[in-house]
Amino acid sequence: MFAFPNCNADEVSEKVGIPHDEICEAKAETVMTAGFELKRTFDTPGHFSLIFTGKPSDDDLQTVVKLFAECKENRHRSSD
Repeated sequence: MFAFPNCNADEVSEKVGIPHDEICEAKAETVMTAGFELKRTFDTPGHFSLIFTGKPSDDDLQTVVKLFAECKENRHRSSD
C-alpha cells in the first residue's frame, strides 16, 4: 500500500501511478488503532506493508477487509 502525509487516496494514486482500476482508502491512524503496524518497505517512496503481530486470524483478516471496504474508481490509473 502507499501513503503520504495529508494525502487522500486520489492524491496518492496520482503521485505514484497506481495501476489498479479501483483504490481503497483507510487512514494510517485507523489501521494502527485496529492493532496493525505499518512499516516502510522497499525503496519506493510512500510504500508501506501492513504487519500482523503473528499469524493473522480470520478476525484479523475480516478487520482488514472492513478497514479498506470503501473502494472507488481510480481516476489516476496508470497503464504500467
